[in-house]
Amino acid sequence: MMERRSFFRKEVDFPSELILSSGTRLAIRVRDISGGGVQIQCDAFDSETIAPDGHCLDPSGRPIELDLLVRPVSGQELILHCRVVFVRRVSHDEFRIGLRYSDRRQPALLELSELILDHRL
Repeated sequence: MMERRSFFRKEVDFPSELILSSGTRLAIRVRDISGGGVQIQCDAFDSETIAPDGHCLDPSGRPIELDLLVRPVSGQELILHCRVVFVRRVSHDEFRIGLRYSDRRQPALLELSELILDHRL
């Protein structure tokens, strides 16, 4: 099967935090990352909090948007504005959620891309 992604995707496993539009903060794990988005891992409760019933749209029909707080090993904090693009159940209490960056020109994403390219993430 041919890979159709536009960006190199790097598998990772590090803790991070989501900041929902309500201000709620959730501890999650980042499982892979690329120039186009990230895939996070969380439990069933947090998945339901992020994307109720596995829907990627809010009640008004707009994409669910949130902030991803990334703390690379360098110690700096990067906040990436993202939208939910998929929700998948992996096991009884494990979900993977795909996030796409809302704006690929946001400054934090440029910094993140450099960390990925320099293999510091």
